[in-house]
Amino acid sequence: MRLLLINYEFPPIGGGAATATHAIGRALAQMGHGVSVLTSGIASLSSESFEDGMQVTRLPTGRTRVDMGRFREMFAFILKSRRSAAALHRTHPFDASIAFFTIPSGPASLGLFRSDRVPYLVSLRGGDVPGLVPSHRALHLLTRPWRRQILRSATAIIANSEGLAVTSRSADPFPIRVVPNGVDLSAYVLKPVSKFRTKSEATFRLLYVGRIHPDKNLGAVIKQLRDLAPERRSRLELWVAGDGAQRPELVALADRLNLTAHIRWMGWQSKERLPSIYQDGDALVNPSFYEGMPNVVLEAMASGLPVIASDVPGNRSVVIPGETGLLFRLDQPEMLGNAIDRLMDDPDWAAKLGAAGRKRAEFGYSWTATAQSYLELLSRPPSTCSVQ
Repeated sequence: MRLLLINYEFPPIGGGAATATHAIGRALAQMGHGVSVLTSGIASLSSESFEDGMQVTRLPTGRTRVDMGRFREMFAFILKSRRSAAALHRTHPFDASIAFFTIPSGPASLGLFRSDRVPYLVSLRGGDVPGLVPSHRALHLLTRPWRRQILRSATAIIANSEGLAVTSRSADPFPIRVVPNGVDLSAYVLKPVSKFRTKSEATFRLLYVGRIHPDKNLGAVIKQLRDLAPERRSRLELWVAGDGAQRPELVALADRLNLTAHIRWMGWQSKERLPSIYQDGDALVNPSFYEGMPNVVLEAMASGLPVIASDVPGNRSVVIPGETGLLFRLDQPEMLGNAIDRLMDDPDWAAKLGAAGRKRAEFGYSWTATAQSYLELLSRPPSTCSVQ
């Protein structure tokens, strides 16, 4: 098949959805399918390239940051991706397309369907689902008719977790298929037990990986560091691998709380660099207010790290409390501090949780299996997947 993958974010731009698009596209290419990607450009990356078996077209949308997209850039992508998808299809016709995010990626897939009956899948990623991100409520209300046109014509609608599927079904009356994310088990390898720090060693490295945005709730982690016992705090470092608009605010918060020496602001990291960062950590913290299905949690688990995560549906679908990590309630942030205490107190248990996380990643999360599920859904008649 010739397949067009559409996502306004694609590495090095973006976070989890960009990683998923790259991994699924690469898996499809390895299966022998022809894969093209339509995405946003940034700086010098506004051209054609061939990457990991995929033909990548990067559109100039005015994007200036890899970690954060603005609404005007998304709107520019909507306009340009529709025209570019049609042009690419005229040159080398596609058998199907996959839109990652209903909006801004879905309009290009809908356009191909209407003009040439090219079937498509919609892969929900979180922020495009009404009810998941409260700050997007007005935008979702404004775009609801358009969003439902895109969903209605799709061959299938995919969510990467049951929690995201439930949220989507409550907002839009369409069936949802659950296909979990995968993780690259060859890139993210099990951390040897010998690399875990003993209880007596000086530094415990707690990792945060992702955007620095209010929805990601990193401020709660910083406040819990303040509340740790002084002896405990003296042995802990928070490594922040990411960037975003909230970073200056949180740097100032850390300074006010006298925590500057305990936080390492690493900036945005490439996907090639991340595996070694996980190897240097002792645990991952993912305190988000919401998640679809967090790639960073799967990557940490594949690397053999225990995970401390907020008890929200996306995290809950991956982390097994007491077996692969610990969950804390958002309305009880002190549970986060208690979880940090427990892992610092018992490094052998932390290593055991990490090993169990690796096994869970090996058993249930393969990008090849994810890609195969997408193909199987594309082979079904649209009438089996759309509300009549």
